[in-house]
Amino acid sequence: MNKQPSTNSALTGTAKLTISLVWATVVVPVLVVLLFVITRGVLKNSFSEFDIAVTDTLRSFASPQLTEIVTFITHFASSHIIAPIAIIVAATLAFGFKKQWDALCVAVVIGGSALLNEGLKLIFQRARPEWEHWVHATGYSYPSGHSMTGLAFYGMVGFLIWLHLKERGKVRFYVPILTLLLIGGIGVSRIYLGVHYVTDVIAGFAAGMVWLIACIYGMQWLKGRKHTLNVSK
Repeated sequence: MNKQPSTNSALTGTAKLTISLVWATVVVPVLVVLLFVITRGVLKNSFSEFDIAVTDTLRSFASPQLTEIVTFITHFASSHIIAPIAIIVAATLAFGFKKQWDALCVAVVIGGSALLNEGLKLIFQRARPEWEHWVHATGYSYPSGHSMTGLAFYGMVGFLIWLHLKERGKVRFYVPILTLLLIGGIGVSRIYLGVHYVTDVIAGFAAGMVWLIACIYGMQWLKGRKHTLNVSK
């Protein structure tokens, strides 16, 4: 009798996981196709005019003040900033909220996205734009590491905050909005500062989203598995 609520909770969690899996099987193929189309176009140099047009448009609004703001935004995904933030978030989750699985997922999402990005860059070896860079950048250009890692990490943080507020019945509609604004700002900043083509950023977002979905699904599955094992004991 006492275990009935837990069993119902487990069934509810399984149903939600199934729904999220169905959603993922629709979104992920779309993202993979998008990545394929962009990569094929980049290799054939089909998007050069589009890349130039977007960069020229963004830079037409340039000013010293705007460049300072954009540079500040772009550093949210720079390794010397995002790594310490990730450590603080993971430590807070693990030791403050006793959510070790969430902490592990944060570590996996940022570490995995960084490694995957480096691997993709080594495969495609696209040189960075030849126009003036307004911030220091090294390495290859495709896909954008800031965009890919930024989306994966801040997307996961936003998702965890949203879950936390949902569990407590608090208002949470603003969380995805703020998360999207930050991620979008990071992507636009890379184009404005001249260190990435727009196709680099779009590909980074697509790859980062695929990895984020994989990590969220993996985290939810592990939590459900753990809960099921605890109920069965």
